[in-house]
Amino acid sequence: MVKALDPQGLTNMFVENIFSMGEEIIIVKMTEVIDNWGREEVTENAEEIAKVLKDPETWTDDITFTDQTGIIYFIDDLIGETVMVGDTCIYITE
Repeated sequence: MVKALDPQGLTNMFVENIFSMGEEIIIVKMTEVIDNWGREEVTENAEEIAKVLKDPETWTDDITFTDQTGIIYFIDDLIGETVMVGDTCIYITE
């Protein structure tokens, strides 16, 4: 079982298979370009990644998310998707 948020983000619930409708996206890394020279900050900390994904005020085009297979996503790619970060499922909405 995993901890999950409903699509409106209002309640926590436990579910056995939140991904029954399609391919699951498991985010394992977040990368942010932090200056004009391309310097990056990278984190694999699930709590830090989840905090950004849950807060639309922090979203920028300088942040990318990488899944367990190496696919890189911008936040616009994830809007409307349910993703797994650590043991938490998050429905990405603006």
